[in-house]
This record gives sequence, C-alpha cells and structure tokens, in this order.
Amino acid sequence: MLEQPEEYKNASIVLKSEFEKLKALRASWEGSWKEIGDMMAPNRSDFKGKRSRGQNRSARIFNSKPLQALTRFTAGFQNLLVPAQTPWFYLKTKDERLMKDREVRQWMDDATVVLRDAFINPKMNFQPSFHEYAQDLGAFGTAVMLVLDKPALGAYYMTLPLNQCYLGKNSDDQIDTLFREYQHTGKELVESYGMDLLPDPIIESFNNNPYEDFDCLHVLKPARFLNLPENIQGDYGSVYILPKYNWLLGIKSFKEKPLVASRWERVATEIYGRGPGDQALDDVRMLNEMEKSYLRAVQKIVDPPLMIPDDGFITPVRTTPGGLNYYRAGLGSDFRIQPMPTPGKIEYGDKKIAQVVQSIESAFYLDMLQLPGPTAVDGDVIRQTATEVQARQRDRLPILGPIIARQEVELLGPLIERTAAVLM
Repeated sequence: MLEQPEEYKNASIVLKSEFEKLKALRASWEGSWKEIGDMMAPNRSDFKGKRSRGQNRSARIFNSKPLQALTRFTAGFQNLLVPAQTPWFYLKTKDERLMKDREVRQWMDDATVVLRDAFINPKMNFQPSFHEYAQDLGAFGTAVMLVLDKPALGAYYMTLPLNQCYLGKNSDDQIDTLFREYQHTGKELVESYGMDLLPDPIIESFNNNPYEDFDCLHVLKPARFLNLPENIQGDYGSVYILPKYNWLLGIKSFKEKPLVASRWERVATEIYGRGPGDQALDDVRMLNEMEKSYLRAVQKIVDPPLMIPDDGFITPVRTTPGGLNYYRAGLGSDFRIQPMPTPGKIEYGDKKIAQVVQSIESAFYLDMLQLPGPTAVDGDVIRQTATEVQARQRDRLPILGPIIARQEVELLGPLIERTAAVLM
C-alpha cells in the first residue's frame, strides 16, 4: 500500500482548511450568481449544486433577449479589447530614453510581433478562451484565466469556470490567490500523474471503472505563503491535491504569476466584482414575468375561452379542428357557442417588453460596444464614412474609458507580461 510522508499529508490538511475559509467567504455571492447564470448564461451556471451532464439548462428562461444581450456584449467587448485582426498593444521600455536607440526599438518591435502571433495562433487557444472570459466578466463581474507554458507550444490560455474558483487578494487589492475545485476521472489522473503517485483507492477505481469522478483541488498562490515540504524555485507555487485522501499530487513553481483575474467593477471591501449581469438582473426578472403574462394573453386571443349555453348542447364540446358539436334545432344565435371577449390590449405588453429589453441592452453597454450608426426608416444601417465611424468611436471612449482602465490594470497588463515571460 502506497503511503505519503506525514509532512505532505499535513500540508494538504492546511491547504484544505484555507480552502474552506475561502469557500465560506464566497458563499454569499453564489445565490445571485446562480440566478444570473440561470437567466443569462445557463451554460456557465453550476453554482450551488452540480447538474447532470446533458441536462436542460434553460428551463427558467421565457425570453431569450438577455442571453442575446450577453452574447453581443461578449463579442463587442472582445472586439474592443483584443481584436484578432487589429494590433491592440505594442511594447516599449519603461525608460523612454532607451526607445531612442534604434536597436532597442527594433527589438521591442520584433517582440511585439512575436506576442501578437501568439494571440492569434489557434493552437494557443487565446481567442476562444477570451470569449469565455468576457462572458464570465459580463455576467458575473469576475473572470479567471490561466496562462500556461506548454512544452513545444509555448503559451496556452485556459479560462476557468467561475463556479470552480475561490479567490484571494493581496494588500494592493489585486487577485493573487486561486483555489480551484474540480473533478478528474481515474483515467485522467493516471494519464496526468502515473500510477506510482496515486493512492490505492484511485488505482482500484481505475481498474474497475476508469471514468469515475474524483474531487481535486488546485492551489495557486505566492510561494512565500505556501508552507510545503519542498522548496519552490519561483515567486508563485502551484499545488494539486486529492482532498478526500489528504494526498498531495504534485508541486509546480512559476517565476511570475500565471493567473489572470479581473473584475468589471467592485466595492472596495469585496474580493469579487459586479458586472453588467448584476445591473440587468432586476429587469431580466421583470422580463421573464412579463413574458409569462404576455404568452397567456396571446393564448387567450388565439385560443380563447368559450361561452356555452347551459342547455341545448350535447357534451362534450369538441374544440379540435373539424370537431362536430350537436345542438337542439331552433336555438337562436344568442345560444350558440362563442368565444369569450378578452378586452385586454396586447399592444401595451409589446411596448413595455420593448422598453425592458432596451434597458437590459443598455445595462450591457450594447449602445457603446456596438455602434452600427443611425438607421433608416426601414431598419437598415445608414452607411458612414471612415471619418464618421472614427468620430462615433471617440464619442464612446469617455464612457467606456474607466471600464477599460480597470481591465488594462487587472487583465491586459498581466496577460501580456505573462505571455512575454513564457515566449521570451
């Protein structure tokens, strides 16, 4: 029977205890995150319980406009910050005087090209990963990405589902600690670590059912705050644990932080952020309730209740197409089956729903992120010159500027720095 040294078990126990504390700190957020996810991002809404694979996730959605708004926000935000076909950053030295040297400028230009190639290389997974990142940021106000160093490939980008992530911050209010709770099958554990490093229950399960899931815990934090039996040669340490067995699977070190995590906006005393999804939540609730009432009203018009005389008809009354109903000959027109009047005005519902949808779209900054220009009476977008397009883009910068500034500090800066460290 394979046993781990006692100091490794103790390290696992200490990290599990810290994880439970972070878990308790995040608990108050999960209710609103789940509601936002259920109504706007059902594919990323696994908070407060696990769903079966393949389970229907849209049962609470009666109007898809909030989902469409989040999708459009995600595309607009990604195109604004990291457009695939347009340069969105360049490198320079901190000392501006060095940039006057021709060789220095040439080196920085070449390095910029290397990094840009990495961001558009499909093998490095940046654009798909950033799409998921922007979706989490828009819905929940917080998003998490890892920038990994894969042999023979270089930088590899992986956005982590927020439901798996428990975060901690440093004295500068920047996210520097990640506890990630996830699952691996026995097969995946054997492929990743080999049988020699796994406890006996995992090996037995792998031999009987290689697809059984096991809870895993990934810890990433500054090395100076990790009390491990091994020295970490770097500023950040990464630890993998099987919490059920107090089993330390592996330890890795990083010279710089591989974690990228940003908030849309936040309260000074809080770790997690609040995003457009939180701002739109009240309107989304209202829209769902209004859609239910609207559908009932439409059903009453299309298939109205019937008024039937209490005498003169042979029951049951058949309301199916082509159904025959027998009645006593000689009954006047006032004694026939007829629809019940429905005096409600359905157009009022149309107008109010349109107002709420517009409010939701404004909460997701769609009027800022997507500026097609003025529209004609028939709804087509009026063509504009390049100068007019640039002028409209300048108009939106004062509003989006503070939002972009936070993403430059928490997202784009660390993203570029980590990528450069991996590739250079």
